[in-house]
Formats: sequence, C-alpha cells, structure tokens
Amino acid sequence: MPHVVLDGNLNLKDLLRNFKRVSVRIDDAIIKLDELFINAAENRLLAKAVVVESGKPRSFYLDVMLKGSSITVRLDDLTMPEEKSDGVKLSIALVANLLKKHGDLKVSKTNIVDQLSKINIDV
Repeated sequence: MPHVVLDGNLNLKDLLRNFKRVSVRIDDAIIKLDELFINAAENRLLAKAVVVESGKPRSFYLDVMLKGSSITVRLDDLTMPEEKSDGVKLSIALVANLLKKHGDLKVSKTNIVDQLSKINIDV
C-alpha cells in the first residue's frame, strides 16, 4: 500500500485552524483535498480527497496516524480505490507536504518517492 512516514513534531490544531481547500493539477491528475476530520484523542486525522484522472473522479479518504513522533499517511482501508494510480499516490504526497508545512517533519520511510519529488518533498 502506498504510504509516507514522517518523523518529528506536528501541531494538529494549527493545521486544522489554518486549513484551506487544496486543488492542484499535477501531470494528468487533478487532486482536491476538501475537508479534514480529527478524532477526539487527536491522534488520527482523515483528509477527504478527490482525484480526477482521464475524466474519471475517485473520492476517498487519506488516513493520518500519529504515534509518538511518527506520523503515517496512507489510504483509508474502508474507502481506498482499487487502483493505486499515480494520482492517488500524488494525493498522499500532497497531504505529507501539507503536514510538513505545519510541523518540523522529515520523511523517514516511503514507497512513493517519485510522487514526493513531484510535490517537492526531500526523501
């Protein structure tokens, strides 16, 4: 499964307070991040994503899990698209980039290096 693991500190409340909808075109994909949801324990975040490729929209959630100083960004098990296309992987990279802007984070593990480089994240 495509994922990014970030290490460091993240201010979730700052991220939620300053979140604005994101809509970008990368290569042949349009990626939108519409909403963020946080659980009561403030250790899990869901980001609603829509990816349009070849005129076909796919809607799903990205799961952001915080455990100590480690943050994992991956597809939500219940809503993940069957095809893990480049656009779907780019949406994970986009959320990782959003998190890096609100914390002191570095990528420690990933299996989507190509997509992270398109979003300008150092691996």
